[in-house]
Amino acid sequence: MAKTENSSFSLTRRDILKTAAIGVGAYMVPGASFAKGDVVLAQRGQSFDHLVPADKGLNKDWVASLTERAEPEVYSGWDEQLKYIGMPVGGIGCGQLYLGGDGRLWLWDIFKCNYRREPDHGQRIDSMTLGGHYAHPIEFGSEYNKHNGAEVDQGFAIRVRSGGKSVVKTLDHEGFPGVSFRGEYPIGKVSYTDPNLPVEVKLEAFSPFIPLEAENSALPATVMSFMVTNAGEDEAQVELGGWLQNATCPYLSDSSLGQRRNRIVKKGGRVTLLSTVEPSSIESGPRKRSEIVFADFEGNDWGDWMAEGDAFGGGPFPVGSLTDHQIVSGVSGKGFVNTHNTRSDGDSQGADNLTGTLTSPEFEISRKYITLTIAGGNRAVDQYVEVVVEGKSVAKLTGHNSNAHRLESLDVSAHEGKTARIQIIDSAGGHWGHIQADQIVFTDAPLVERTVESSHGFGSMALSVLNAGEGVSVRSSAG
Repeated sequence: MAKTENSSFSLTRRDILKTAAIGVGAYMVPGASFAKGDVVLAQRGQSFDHLVPADKGLNKDWVASLTERAEPEVYSGWDEQLKYIGMPVGGIGCGQLYLGGDGRLWLWDIFKCNYRREPDHGQRIDSMTLGGHYAHPIEFGSEYNKHNGAEVDQGFAIRVRSGGKSVVKTLDHEGFPGVSFRGEYPIGKVSYTDPNLPVEVKLEAFSPFIPLEAENSALPATVMSFMVTNAGEDEAQVELGGWLQNATCPYLSDSSLGQRRNRIVKKGGRVTLLSTVEPSSIESGPRKRSEIVFADFEGNDWGDWMAEGDAFGGGPFPVGSLTDHQIVSGVSGKGFVNTHNTRSDGDSQGADNLTGTLTSPEFEISRKYITLTIAGGNRAVDQYVEVVVEGKSVAKLTGHNSNAHRLESLDVSAHEGKTARIQIIDSAGGHWGHIQADQIVFTDAPLVERTVESSHGFGSMALSVLNAGEGVSVRSSAG
C-alpha cells in the first residue's frame, strides 16, 4: 500500500471500500498519474459527489487529441472492408437495423423473436439483451439473416438516360464497381461511382438520433437521402426507385389468422407504400367434422412412428424424468416428444447436442388443420416439426426458445385427400438445441387462442418518398 504523509487518521471499512474503488478506477484511466499497484487513500473529511470525480486527472494533451481534426476514415472494397460494416440506423429501443457498407439495410432484428448462432460453440443467445452483435458480429447475408426473419428484401436502384442509352443499376456493390463508405455516427455516407455512367450518387442514411430528445430518437424510422450529380457532358435524365418487402409477422404460417396487405397512401406531401398485416375476415364457425387425435405420445415406445438418432432413444419422454434444469409446462399426460434426452446419463448440456428424426406413419389429410403443442428452440433451419406431402415440405413449425408449450396450428387445407407424414427434426446443437411436441390433432377449426395481433412482428412497415412531386409513382404487388 502506498504511504501517505497524513498517517495518523483512521478509516472505517466503508471508507476503505470506497477509496479502493477510486484507486482502481484511476489506474484504468489513460494518462492517470498513479503507478501500477498504488492504492490511493482519501484524506479524512474529503468527500465526492460521485464515485467518479469531475476532475479525473486525465492527461491534457490526450484529451485535446480527442477533438483534433483529422482525415475521415473511408472504407472500400466489398470483400476487404465493406461487407463487415453494420452501422445502427433503426432508432433507439426499436430493435436492431444495420446500414451496410454498400448502402443496403440488413439484419432486420426488429421482429422480437430473433436469436442467433454463436460461431464458436454453436449456442444461440438473445443478441439484443446480451450484446451479442458486438461480442460476436454477424456477417452480412449470414445464415442467421436467412432463417430467422432478419432478411428483408429491400433496396434502391437508379435509371440513367443519357447519350441515347438507358442504364439501370442497383445502388449496392453489385450495381456499382466503385463504392465507398464513410461513417460519422449517426450518419452513414455512401458514394457510388462507375466510369461507364455519367452520374455520381451519394447517400446519407441515418435514424432521427437527437441528443437529449429520447422520444424523437426512439422513432422507428430510417432516412435515406440520395444526391445525384451529373459528371458527364451530356444531359442526363435520372430516376430513383426503391422497394420494400412486406415482412410483417414473418413467422406467421397460418393464413387463417391474417393476410398481408399493401396499399398506397398520399398525404402531407408524402407518397407512401404502406405494408400491414390484418386479421382474416374468415369466421371459424362450428366444427363440421369431429377432431382426430393423431398422437398423444402416452405409450412406452413410439409405436408406428420411426425414430432415428439418440435424441429420440427410449421412446416418448416421461414427464417424471425431467431434470431440475428443464422446467416444462403445457404438456398433457405423462409423455411427450423431447429431444433434450437426459435419460441416458443426465447430462443436461450434452442432451442439447443430441440429434435425430422422428417420422410418423403415412396418413390421409382429412381435416383443414393440424394442431399441436410445441416448445424448444426456434431455429427453423435445423429444429422443427413439418408436414411432408408427396416428398415436399408444405408446412413447418418451430419452438420459441422456451420450455413452455404453445398451442400452434398448421394449415393443410390445400392438401386434403393427399397422403402425408409428419416429421420432427432435430439436427441442432448447443443452447436451445432441442425441440418438444405433444398432442397432435387433426381439426377443421383454426385456433382461437391465438390472433394475428399477438404474433411476433405484428404492425406495419412503410417506404415513403418525402416532398413528393408529380414525377413520383408507386406500385404495390402482392404482400
